[in-house]
Amino acid sequence: MKSLLVYLLAAGFCTGAVAHPSGSLQPAPIRLLVASTNTTDDADGTFTPITGLSFTAEANHSYRFSCLILVSAANALTGVEWRVTGPTTPTRIVLNRVAHKDFSGTPTFASGFAFDNVLAPADSELNPVPYLLEGVLINGANAGTVQQEIDPETTTVSTVTAHAGSSCEVQEF
Repeated sequence: MKSLLVYLLAAGFCTGAVAHPSGSLQPAPIRLLVASTNTTDDADGTFTPITGLSFTAEANHSYRFSCLILVSAANALTGVEWRVTGPTTPTRIVLNRVAHKDFSGTPTFASGFAFDNVLAPADSELNPVPYLLEGVLINGANAGTVQQEIDPETTTVSTVTAHAGSSCEVQEF
C-alpha cells in the first residue's frame, strides 16, 4: 500500500494527507459510516440507496472506501444487484467486490462510476450474508455523493434488505 500512496502523492492525486510530527505525510483519519436501520428494496426495478452508507467526495480529492454490507433476500430465488454511484467525472475509480457465494453477471459501468453486479444470496431474512465492496476514487472537478445502492435481481421476485450494522470505512488520501 505504501508504494501506491507514494505513487499517488508523487502524481499529485493525494489531497487528504496530513503532516506527521516526523515530517512525513500521513493519510487522513478513517471515518466510519454505519447503517442504523435496515434498507429494503422491492422489485420495482429502481435502486435504493442504503441509508447511512454515503459520503461526500469533494472535487479534486482522493478517497478509499471499504464497505461490509449485510444482505438478505425474502425469497431464495432473489438475487441482489449492487450499484455504487458518485461524482459524474472521476479521474479514476477502482472497485472490487467479494461475495460469500458465486455471482453471476458481469459488472458494467453506468453514469459516474456506478456498476451493477448480480449476486444470489438465497438466504432468509434471519440470516443476512456479508458482502465486501472496496473502492478507490480519485475524483475530478465535480463534487458529489458516493452512495451504495441495492435492488432485487429481477422486477418480479420479492425484496432484498441491507441490514442495520452494515458499515463503510472511508479515508481521504
